Amino acid sequence: KNNGKRLGGLKMTKNDDQINHPEHYNRGMETTKYIFSWDMDFAEGNIVKYITRYKFKNGVEDLKKAKWYLEYLIEQNK
Repeated sequence: KNNGKRLGGLKMTKNDDQINHPEHYNRGMETTKYIFSWDMDFAEGNIVKYITRYKFKNGVEDLKKAKWYLEYLIEQNK
């Protein structure tokens, strides 16, 4: 809960927190920062994103999305 904290000089609302810093992306290192730190492309980043959040957001649907991107990545690298 943000309790009116500021980000970049702007007062954040609870809704802003859900858009900019959802709870399921902020366990340890923020997922986006991790993806960029490893210089991942779109497919690689989506695999990490969906695996990271599946327990907290969309369950099996996110695992299926991660699987789709992984299969795509495998095909592209044959």
